[in-house]
Amino acid sequence: MSNTINKSASPVLDIYKPAKVLQCTVTSSTGERTWPFDDGENDPWWSGSSSPKFYQYSITFTVSTYTHGSHKTRDPRKYNGLDIAVGDWIAGSQDGKCMQIISVTAKTETEVTCVVEDVLRYNTFRSATGSPLFSVPGTAIVFTVNETGKPLLDPLPASVVSTDFFPNITSRFEYFNPAENFRLQKTSHGFARGDVIVCTETGEFDKANASTVARTIGVVSVTGPGPDQFMLMPQNRIIDFNPAIPGVAGDYI
Repeated sequence: MSNTINKSASPVLDIYKPAKVLQCTVTSSTGERTWPFDDGENDPWWSGSSSPKFYQYSITFTVSTYTHGSHKTRDPRKYNGLDIAVGDWIAGSQDGKCMQIISVTAKTETEVTCVVEDVLRYNTFRSATGSPLFSVPGTAIVFTVNETGKPLLDPLPASVVSTDFFPNITSRFEYFNPAENFRLQKTSHGFARGDVIVCTETGEFDKANASTVARTIGVVSVTGPGPDQFMLMPQNRIIDFNPAIPGVAGDYI
């Protein structure tokens, strides 16, 4: 299970820094992991089914440098393979199938090897054959999303994407928007839909009671996928990754 749930590479607006949109060519893919939990309703693609499908893959791709006019990026006025980070998304240029980068194995300015995940197995259930990955080998686009779950795709290299690319990606992030359903994790949490959840002083997620209700963070909207994840309708604005925020989980800021 990934511990990078919801991690966004672009949580803070910087008006002098353009969005990271990189054109790449995926050269290889290897299945890494199949989904380990049955949903109890004859899930056709989980690891114990007759047709298990991978939801995590290791992929390798080459990256085309994107030159821009900002002096505030890691390498002034350009993005390249060294800027690829955990939390970024990669989508096939023809079908717009999106996978999230959950770990980076190796990277140079021109080539990256990483592990990607079909988040919530959205692509798996979208496909009649349960296939979550875009075409490999093939072209793809690496991009980020902001804290409201919107994909940042400007400038989009239009010469390599199909007419279906943008509407498919837009629809995907509207369907699972973290601003409305924020995914969290606690081992065997036992929560039910409608439970009010707090973050305790030790940084744990728990059901609210009379003494902890002031620490409410939201209401459970979805239980799962699996026994360890749940989705929360947040009570307040979510900032999922900002290294400048002091303290640890459970602290009041």
